[in-house]
Amino acid sequence: MNRGNFFRRPAMVLAVIAATSLFAADIRRLTLTDAVHLAISQNRALKIARLKVTENEFKKAGERSAYFPAITNQSNALHITDLQIIEIPAGAFGRVAGTPIPTKGLIVPQGQLTLFSSGTMIAQPLTQLIRVHAVNWIVVVEVAASCDDLKKAEI
Repeated sequence: MNRGNFFRRPAMVLAVIAATSLFAADIRRLTLTDAVHLAISQNRALKIARLKVTENEFKKAGERSAYFPAITNQSNALHITDLQIIEIPAGAFGRVAGTPIPTKGLIVPQGQLTLFSSGTMIAQPLTQLIRVHAVNWIVVVEVAASCDDLKKAEI
């Protein structure tokens, strides 16, 4: 298409003018300070550094919880489908002065259909506090290092 044909079509000319005016409306004037703040807020490396700082702060809070006692629970449920029956005949344990022990046969049912057991424990191991203290200092240093990395990335 040459220039002569382009300007002969008014619909195409109007479409180009409308598109140009739409793009012109999106132009944004920025000061140097605004441009720097916009660049900093949209920088992926800075976002990652900020998230690393947040991650290390949560890690620090998690490690601090090791100073406090820990509560644990262990529960079990067992369902038996076949109960055992023990039959003890008379005199199975012998005779005392001619009397059989037991004097008559016994039937002893073994177990129940469902058994439950539960154990709850609260523990504060004092010997681990030295290790917990060292781990907490390591995490504090990691938080400081990630803050320093963030400051370096912002510069």
